[in-house]
Amino acid sequence: VTATTAGTYYIGLSAFDNYDYDATTTGQGTGSVDPTSTGSYDLTITVENGGAPLHGTQSIVTDTTLDEGTAVDLVVVRNQTDLGPNGHTSALPASDTWIDEWSSFWVEVYVETADARSITAAVADLNYNTNFFTATTIEFGSAFAAAGEAVIDDSTGVVTGISGVANADKTGYGKKALLARVKFESLAQDDVSIDFEDKFIGPHALGLSLSNVSVSLFNDAETTLVVGDAPDTDLWAIAYDVNDDDTINYRDLIILASIYGENVLDADSPYVWALDADKSGKVDYRDLNFMASNYGVHKGGDKDVVYPSNFLQRWYGKTTDITGDSTIDQVMDEALGIWQDALGLEAVPDIQLVITNLGGTQLGEGKITAVDEEGRPVSGIVTLDDNAAGLGWYSDLDSSVFSDTDLEGGVAYSADAESAAAGHYDLLTVLLHEIGHVLGFTDTYAPFESFIQTGVGGTLTFVGSGFEATLTDDGLHLDDTVHAGDVMNATLDPGVRKLPSILDALILQSAHEAAASGSYEILVGVNAPLMANLPLVAEPPVTQVTEDEDSLVTTVASLPELSPVVFDVTSSLLTGDETVQSGLAQYFNQLLQSQGTEQGELDLTVLEGLSDEIINDLRLNGLSIVDSGKIDDSAQADLEISDLDLAGLNEEIDADFDDVFSDWAGPIL
Repeated sequence: VTATTAGTYYIGLSAFDNYDYDATTTGQGTGSVDPTSTGSYDLTITVENGGAPLHGTQSIVTDTTLDEGTAVDLVVVRNQTDLGPNGHTSALPASDTWIDEWSSFWVEVYVETADARSITAAVADLNYNTNFFTATTIEFGSAFAAAGEAVIDDSTGVVTGISGVANADKTGYGKKALLARVKFESLAQDDVSIDFEDKFIGPHALGLSLSNVSVSLFNDAETTLVVGDAPDTDLWAIAYDVNDDDTINYRDLIILASIYGENVLDADSPYVWALDADKSGKVDYRDLNFMASNYGVHKGGDKDVVYPSNFLQRWYGKTTDITGDSTIDQVMDEALGIWQDALGLEAVPDIQLVITNLGGTQLGEGKITAVDEEGRPVSGIVTLDDNAAGLGWYSDLDSSVFSDTDLEGGVAYSADAESAAAGHYDLLTVLLHEIGHVLGFTDTYAPFESFIQTGVGGTLTFVGSGFEATLTDDGLHLDDTVHAGDVMNATLDPGVRKLPSILDALILQSAHEAAASGSYEILVGVNAPLMANLPLVAEPPVTQVTEDEDSLVTTVASLPELSPVVFDVTSSLLTGDETVQSGLAQYFNQLLQSQGTEQGELDLTVLEGLSDEIINDLRLNGLSIVDSGKIDDSAQADLEISDLDLAGLNEEIDADFDDVFSDWAGPIL
């Protein structure tokens, strides 16, 4: 029982147990007692002076049922949430998982209590990253009336004084009541740039949080204030707006043409990473199609950017040979977290994962691409073989098939022979190994190399403070004859999981400390591979067939004698057609002039030698120029080659195009 003043209070007992009464007055009440009941009962309780309402703070998972306390939560949605007539919802709405830099969206603030019959008032400040978006509008929910004046200060990124008074009883009791919603838009001063140096498009954090939160309850009841975490809504830069001028136009198309056909692993141009939007590992006709589908879309317009279905995928390439319930992104996060804990890192390195055909028995490779001001690796590229040397990947993070107990570092755990992991290479182990190289476990990282000593017979030893480790002859791995079962061994068996050892952590920590305290010339971009220990499989017998003059059957050679087959897709109609290339260059020159742009402002040499590959792909995949229109991204996401269509050039540009080719007698793309 809680009271705000000292005194004597009464609890009346009713035979019907359904009447309200004034607890400060003896016998006060309404209604009558059942005549068959006899006797009278008064229970007297003396209560000491009560304290002021208690407002503590804590955080909870937003989808849990509120059993006690008062919750204040944020959600991020592109469209306003549909609520009941009294401004309530039974559960906290789900936030959108991601938005792009040209999106407009709403941040909705909800309140709920389990400690009183009603919330009477609430106030909060909303903080946001003002570099990305601008708060433009504040709307209160129907359950609250505005109290005071909320102020948007975009210079500091704060909406202060979001204050409301409840319009009715039972506000926020057992349900989420919308206090207010704030609209955010991308205005001229707002920008999310592509980081070409670090090859980073996203995700960024919106920087949302609540501060100065206060909630008042009916009868000033005590409560613990539970302020929810900001939603995990990711923010991405517009990949197709390569030059960051807030519109997808001919300038961006020129850049795509200049790197068309390039591979993300081999390309020197940073644009390749941005424009391979479908994460295939190569800028190809699908990327060209999506670029054209979005041609003319701009910030503040009425059209949304269309993305491939796997745009949020954090890795490039593809693999169809994978077993397990965990996604590649989940396994990568787990591997990064394991190394972060092992080394005590404040932040995990930025790893770009690429999946491609490495060939032979190579499972993966890792390389450092950047270090911080103290020489410690902060980013790198990890490359994995697409089919794990032919045996396929096992991705499940559940380790129960490897051991009944928690796994320890420095031990090789073999999967149960009947499990799905048996016979496949463990994805977590390979990622841990390659991230170890990115973190500096390689003699090409100068601070690591400074600890290596050459012994008798050329044996390489990493000599740290109070410990030693024997390395392989190339200085890239731990010798498995001395350090068997270590994740940093040079080879891996199928169906085996390993975690980093204490020795691995000591080696990397020593290298990082040396980097911070010394002066080293650090090389980046050098690969360190991991090789597969493939099980021996008997070769099938080969039947020799004699070829006669009239037979279509030829001799079948043994496998090692077969040469790889390369399919070269070309078109005799357009290959090397300088007239077409010249015409396209002329078109872009005229387009620049029509836009009032000097030719010197853009490098048009990329168009003078427009690649045969892009021309062939345009023709062979049936791409044509049509009027722009609304694109259904669900249909665009997984197009067949025959379905592709270069859409999106607006009428003005179409007219320029027609002028250029009005006398053209050759093929029209």
